Amino acid sequence: MTKKSKIDKASDLVRLYHKIFKSEEGEQILFDIMNHCGMLDATFTSNAGKMAYNQGKRSVCVYILSRLDTDPREFRRQMEEALEQDNYLNLED
Repeated sequence: MTKKSKIDKASDLVRLYHKIFKSEEGEQILFDIMNHCGMLDATFTSNAGKMAYNQGKRSVCVYILSRLDTDPREFRRQMEEALEQDNYLNLED
């Protein structure tokens, strides 16, 4: 996969996140995901394994929210700029 096609793929994914999660139904699903992942709960516990598990669940929600906080056009511009510097994300084929 070429660098340009990786940028196209990443930009398309950001657009899809917006299309799905910015709809009324998507917002309901996102709220459910946030609730399940403990997004508004403290992840700290004295049990290191449990804390790592809590952080892992939370990181999924943070990832989704980071995609929704990204303007698809700005994301594409940033990816193209990174491509020019040969510092692009290594997206799966």
